[in-house]
Amino acid sequence: MQVDRGLLLKVRERDLTVPLSGQWQTDLDGDLRLEGPVDVDGLLSREEGGYRFRGSLSARLAGACDRCMTPVNMELHVPVEATFTVSAETEASEEAEPTGEVPNYPLEKDGELDLSPAFHESLIFALPMKVLCQEDCPGLCPQCGALRAQGPCGCPDEPADPRLAPLQALLSGKGRSET
Repeated sequence: MQVDRGLLLKVRERDLTVPLSGQWQTDLDGDLRLEGPVDVDGLLSREEGGYRFRGSLSARLAGACDRCMTPVNMELHVPVEATFTVSAETEASEEAEPTGEVPNYPLEKDGELDLSPAFHESLIFALPMKVLCQEDCPGLCPQCGALRAQGPCGCPDEPADPRLAPLQALLSGKGRSET
């Protein structure tokens, strides 16, 4: 999302409420994909040496559960705060440099302020490490692939790999010797 800096020079603060297109579809990790636009709401203010954005980002995501592969839909609400400044350090580096808790992005000199890197980074950092359909999802049976949430599949509890049989015996108490 780009904001004309000429407009920002005329006002000290500007409220932004913008639906962004799904331009980050391919950049999401794993099987997650955006469902609909990413909505951004916040305040962009002019500060000494640059600009500061404070607001939030909302997105609907769809994917598959990492344990059982059932479809999952989730809603993310992410706080976003970033500064955009021109300095010798930010001119040399195109990546965001943290200043305390707030990331700092380089301010381009072409007359437009590009907020997209801050929104994209905030969305990526808010993605869950594991996508689950429910917190205690039992997953799939490792032997037959049946959904464990639908009930027992009838497979024996013995390990599929015979090398794991001694560990299974220890867990079930059969491997203990009586002294």
